[in-house]
Amino acid sequence: MPPTDLERIESKLDKLSDTLSEQSVTLARNTATLELHVKRTDILEAHVLPLTAAHNRWVGAGKAAAAAGAVIAALAGLLGIVEGAVHVVGHFR
Repeated sequence: MPPTDLERIESKLDKLSDTLSEQSVTLARNTATLELHVKRTDILEAHVLPLTAAHNRWVGAGKAAAAAGAVIAALAGLLGIVEGAVHVVGHFR
């Protein structure tokens, strides 16, 4: 005997109910995974902030060293010019 309309509707409702149950399980699993990911991200960010601060200090020190090197190079160039001028003047005496 073929199923009645009511039996077919009940069968479809049962399938929908099973699908919703499976989706609920998947959602719970994904929520747990997301919570773990957020926790791990927070831990890693706590470690990155001190590294960023240390990096910024090194960048500042590097800029200071570069500026000091430029000053030293300029002074050395000036000293070379002065030495050359003294040598030229001494040569003509």
